[in-house]
Amino acid sequence: MKKYISYLITFILIGASFNLAQDSSTVFTFTPQKPKPGDQLTISFNPPKTSLKKEKNVDVIIYSVKESIIICEEYPMFLSETGWSYKYLIADTVWCLGIKFSSEKTVVDDNGKNFAVLLYENDDNFLLGTKAAYAFLCNAAAANVKTDTKFVYSYFNEEFKNSPQLIRYYLQPYTRCIKAIENVKADEMIRNILQDLESEKEPDEKMLNTIAFTYLIALRDQTKYDYYNNLVRKKYPLGYFSQSAAFIEINKMSSTKIEELERAISKFIADFGEKNSWLILLRGKLLKAYCEQKMYSKAENFLTAYKNEFNNITGISLVNSAAKAVYDNQDQLSLARKLIEFSLTSLKGYKSGRDDFRGLTKAQIEEQLNRYRLETQYTAGLIYEKTDGANKALDFVQEAYSFGKPTDDLKILHAKLLLELKQNVDEVLKITEEMLSTGKTSDAIIDLNREAFKLVYGSEEVYEKYFSGFKGKFLENLTHDIKKEMIDKSAPEFSLTDLDGKKISLSDYKGKIVILDFWATWCGPCKASFPLMKEAIQKYTDSEKVKFLFVDTFERVNNKIENAKKFIAENNYPFQVLLDVDSKAANDYGVVSIPTKIFIDKNGNQRFISVGFEKEKILDEIDILIKLLEN
Repeated sequence: MKKYISYLITFILIGASFNLAQDSSTVFTFTPQKPKPGDQLTISFNPPKTSLKKEKNVDVIIYSVKESIIICEEYPMFLSETGWSYKYLIADTVWCLGIKFSSEKTVVDDNGKNFAVLLYENDDNFLLGTKAAYAFLCNAAAANVKTDTKFVYSYFNEEFKNSPQLIRYYLQPYTRCIKAIENVKADEMIRNILQDLESEKEPDEKMLNTIAFTYLIALRDQTKYDYYNNLVRKKYPLGYFSQSAAFIEINKMSSTKIEELERAISKFIADFGEKNSWLILLRGKLLKAYCEQKMYSKAENFLTAYKNEFNNITGISLVNSAAKAVYDNQDQLSLARKLIEFSLTSLKGYKSGRDDFRGLTKAQIEEQLNRYRLETQYTAGLIYEKTDGANKALDFVQEAYSFGKPTDDLKILHAKLLLELKQNVDEVLKITEEMLSTGKTSDAIIDLNREAFKLVYGSEEVYEKYFSGFKGKFLENLTHDIKKEMIDKSAPEFSLTDLDGKKISLSDYKGKIVILDFWATWCGPCKASFPLMKEAIQKYTDSEKVKFLFVDTFERVNNKIENAKKFIAENNYPFQVLLDVDSKAANDYGVVSIPTKIFIDKNGNQRFISVGFEKEKILDEIDILIKLLEN
């Protein structure tokens, strides 16, 4: 990896070292101070300066890492006169440990990171891979840490400077760091790494998979991805990549073509067997398809035949989705009840285990389970309102609130049931007012709010004035938030081709407000935003001061031009689309996820960056920014 090592040598490491010789006044200490795999580690916790200082029970959370595998364990600590302690046997295969301390919902860590236990090969040398493993842990969503990309990048580089062969284990998180930090030279660095990996003799299936997805995700190189996709499927026809590719193709199939779907799943089983992680998802798709197409006898028999396979956290959610599909058809609600009762019963009897939630703490597992519980209670509320009435449905809805922050759908159902029962109408006003004040103005919310207002105040005469106050407050808060996040930096020039083959440059619109919308045809949130973006364009269609440019980037198909043309034509969008075929414009603007909208003022400076899509805010956000940039 000579080409790549030259980059590492010139990289100035960011200060990120550990003082392993800790004194007794620190929160966390351990012995031996240079632990090795196989050692018994004594972990000590001194909580007086932490939020756990008065707790009677403290657990130690231990993340052990080998390569890119994280295992989470939790143990009760023992209290003595010197503080809390726990003796932990380090497995022979472990590369590093990350430590946290907790009591119920309170967690103590190292300023957003895990306390680190780097391991040693001997008294003079760190264990090979220990720093890279800790960097990986600091970047892992499962470890519930605040990611400091510069810190993570510095630790990866410190390890890879002397051991570039370890990059293979951390290729994707490492390339994400490179993309975030190295800017202009990032793609060249990543390509050099990949070329070195490609030159190895007989790379295994996992390595070929990683190379393929890195080409696709980091470099947007569809040709290389397709090459490795075909190679790994040919070389490992029964392997994970082949299974996942087959799953993706089946998952794309229409739920209206039941027989085709059944045959495809039968072939999947014949090719790959019954024991694979994708099969439960395919069976869930088929169960939902039966329900959507009103093939209710098949759905009921299918659930009966595979109830054991569905009796896990993934299956429970899939059955819940099928129950919702029957409810949406508004017939055969007895089957909807049978399906939702399966999910409710299975959830109550579910024993959370590490196999379903690898790498998560007990608190994180419970949080995940509560999301499933809340979702299932909501569906039960919908169904039981139709079968047993509002009182029974309200029981499910109120119980759902005990499982965490309610969704908007749950709030709407709650308000609807209270109105139906003429119970606690003040609570309906409170629920709907909170939603309206954050810009949520769907017809359902407005209708509930209007009805509650009439019942509380006995009149609709002043309702419009009352309602407009929420919109005004929302716009005031949104304007305040936007002003806080505004920036002022030069917008990079670009020259891109539109769908008619015309060259378009940013400088063509000097003196105008330019809104760049970075998107792709595969991006769900991008496509969800487009009907509203169409409204925005129509609102400013006569304005000579505003220009919308839709930059098609990060595409994953070979014929990107025809792909974009077809999409725009099929949806009849009046967009001026620019083709960022090599993703250079996106990279120049630092775009890492889409949709991303960049607002450029009349002087050619970037003033605001909006990432993602929030239906309730998008049009107001555009209006506010245009007014601010016009001044």
